[in-house]
Amino acid sequence: MHPESRVAGRAEPLPATFVLPPDLVAASSMHGRLVLLALPQDEAAGQIHTELVARPGVRSAASGSRLFAHGLDIPWHQFQRTSDVGLGPLVSSREFLGALRALADDLLSTAAGGEVLLDWSPEHATVASVRAAVSVFPDATIIVRPELAAELPADTRHSVTVVAGGAPPPPLPEARPVEPATPRRDVQASSSMTDRLVVIVGCGRSGTTWLEQLFLAHRRIGGVARSESWVFQQLHWLWANYTSGSGLADLVDRPTLIAALRRYCDTLFAAALARHSPEADYFVEKSPVHSHRLPEIAAVYPDAWVVHLLRDGRDVARSIAQVPFFGRPDPGDAAELWQEVVTTIRHDGKQTPRFRELRYESLHDDPVAHMTAALRWVGLDVDGNDVAAIEAAAGERVSEHAGTAAQVGAGSWKGLPASDVARIHRRAATQLIATGYARRLDIWRAMARAPLSSRHVHAMGHERHP
Repeated sequence: MHPESRVAGRAEPLPATFVLPPDLVAASSMHGRLVLLALPQDEAAGQIHTELVARPGVRSAASGSRLFAHGLDIPWHQFQRTSDVGLGPLVSSREFLGALRALADDLLSTAAGGEVLLDWSPEHATVASVRAAVSVFPDATIIVRPELAAELPADTRHSVTVVAGGAPPPPLPEARPVEPATPRRDVQASSSMTDRLVVIVGCGRSGTTWLEQLFLAHRRIGGVARSESWVFQQLHWLWANYTSGSGLADLVDRPTLIAALRRYCDTLFAAALARHSPEADYFVEKSPVHSHRLPEIAAVYPDAWVVHLLRDGRDVARSIAQVPFFGRPDPGDAAELWQEVVTTIRHDGKQTPRFRELRYESLHDDPVAHMTAALRWVGLDVDGNDVAAIEAAAGERVSEHAGTAAQVGAGSWKGLPASDVARIHRRAATQLIATGYARRLDIWRAMARAPLSSRHVHAMGHERHP
């Protein structure tokens, strides 16, 4: 186990002003070349846009990028929270802001050519969007209305240009001349993470944190234990922006988008390795929420090793129902969540180039054998030291949530009341049978043992709760 990987919480305190450092601003390909009209879509704003785009050296985006409206603002806001969810535990604020700016540069520079890019996104006319934009682009000209400026924090308010309705547009700073950017598309060959990203998915409470610990036991695999980066979940909003047919779709094509996202993730993973596990060259990423992001992960990392940890849905449902943050105290509702996640992973896994399924129960019975096979699958040798480290990690309890101190392993669901067992079997019957955890006969027996009042169902097959 890498001791550095046990770091919990933020890697360093946030600066008083969370803004891209000046040296990174100066090195940016979009330095001084972005004008954001964070204005509502009305006649006065349209006039400002028309006058600005008529100036020499200014190019208008075909449509607003919406880059900071449910886009880059998502990871930006999440990073500042004290939590084990998000990128804060992985990298420093400087590393994060630098990666975020580089991603924005990649997405905007093609549309800008060698000129100033004028981006009118009415969606940016919010406090949250403007704060994120000022942080990532302190060198941009960001134009807002007085009423929005009045709502901004003082440090942000001083960084925007305020224009009242009907007023003439402000002068723009003279941008440095640059050569038009050439999209960099083929990044996999030169990527520091080529063939070296391991992605663990699975329904929550399936043992994914434990599996992460087993991977981290290998000397060449690093990461940040007990944290969830949510990096691909955060990037989902950029994908949604692109697939909407406007916004980013008017700025970049799909290969350029994929290459930009790959460079961003590579930068973060490499920085996290250097900070937490400098002796490692593989990175393991475990965020159960990524179970719904496999197509996007496969697009950006077709060379990633994706591991699905599958566990008996009855044990998972019992555990989910006992952990408050899931908000599913009814075991039947918890079982339905398990079925939904497993169905999604198994469907999308068929389109994932490198996909492997491990069963929790088999891994629990013989962790060394199954981890040795998995590690060799990802291209790693396993020696005696690795085996000893796996054995030590396998015996370490990782769950710290209330209600999880009961039996570890298979069959904990058998201690549930018969009515709860019946609800679980009813709501997750399809995948319990498909994954081999139950037979149809088991489903009917569980139903027969339940109290009569819990057997009633709607005509559509959903349970009527008594």
